[in-house]
Amino acid sequence: MSNGFTLEQFINPPKKARLMFEAVIGFVHEKTDPGSLTVQDITGRAGVGKGTAYEYFSSKEELITLALFFDYGLRIRELQELLEKKKNFKEKMYGILDWLHDNKSYHTTFVKMIQISAGEEGVCQMLETRIPQDVFDGMHSYLIEEGDALMEEGYKQGCFNETDKVKRRLALAGMVVNLVLTMNGEEKRESAFFVMDYKEVREFAYASLVKTLS
Repeated sequence: MSNGFTLEQFINPPKKARLMFEAVIGFVHEKTDPGSLTVQDITGRAGVGKGTAYEYFSSKEELITLALFFDYGLRIRELQELLEKKKNFKEKMYGILDWLHDNKSYHTTFVKMIQISAGEEGVCQMLETRIPQDVFDGMHSYLIEEGDALMEEGYKQGCFNETDKVKRRLALAGMVVNLVLTMNGEEKRESAFFVMDYKEVREFAYASLVKTLS
């Protein structure tokens, strides 16, 4: 990264860098293809000079990738703080589903983030970059460790009896997918099959998780 801009600064990035990050995320939430953005688009929306981008980032691709990572980090911390306030496994699972439901605008960011960190060819070619390996490794470890700890909590509370960690991860992912698919179906109105009351969807997703692991 140019001019000493470090990953640790994601928690509290310099003001102008944050403005550019927020500009990128604003475009992404509006369904703008990140690959079509120009530095001028980003700095114009951020209200800074075009040359400012190169004071912090070596390229447009680096700026976009780090903006996605910045937003992803904010959402993960937000979710973590929410879960810390929940009393038991079921409340935490409902908390995850409620958070996903209430933050639909962040889905695109999450998808882009996962695609880049996983090295998906099309996305990486578009941005011509990846998250540094140490950052990806840390993010991956965090998600696995936190997810496993959460599922172990459910096991100890007697919510299910499955002990295999991989099966637990698959069931947790399935619960999230159930909700996201339902919400996407409602938004696109492609089929009345998907139109359900959110509380019913939440109960079904959680019940499916417990049943799968029992």
